[in-house]
Amino acid sequence: MGYFKFARQILDNSDESMILIDNQRVIQYVNTSFFNMTGFNKSGVIGTRLEDLSDEEQGRSFFANLLNDLKTADSWQGSIIFKTPEYGKIKCESLVLNLEQDNEKTPFHLILFPGQT
Repeated sequence: MGYFKFARQILDNSDESMILIDNQRVIQYVNTSFFNMTGFNKSGVIGTRLEDLSDEEQGRSFFANLLNDLKTADSWQGSIIFKTPEYGKIKCESLVLNLEQDNEKTPFHLILFPGQT
């Protein structure tokens, strides 16, 4: 089994909700726990911008500032508020991590929602 296929299986089967975004805040990957937590469906999430899932309280500037903060730090911790189709507003404590490959920053960020399944 290839490394990436193995890593994806780990992410898919994790109890922790996770999102992978690029530098334009476009969602590239979401695991099953995130869908279970929010009630979003896969076709409505992959390829959309992170702020399109959030509540109006946190507009584009909030997410632009978050990624700007990550230019000088390896992580960001705080709350992200999602507006979900099934549950209304959900305030999620989150940890955003820069992903590194070969000691260089890659344009991807992993958002974890610890303890919220």
